[in-house]
Amino acid sequence: MYVALIAMKIFGWAALITGFNIIIWIIYIILFSYNLQLIELENEKKTPDIFL
Repeated sequence: MYVALIAMKIFGWAALITGFNIIIWIIYIILFSYNLQLIELENEKKTPDIFL
């Protein structure tokens, strides 16, 4: 999770510096949504059947 946040900060700074805002934001959004899906999958695996 922390790696993803650091990568997003790097992408954000790269967007500001280079000016490729649209491309970087698309990558940023894809990474963010992908990471959310991974977190949800991990949480589902960790959740015991009792709580479902």
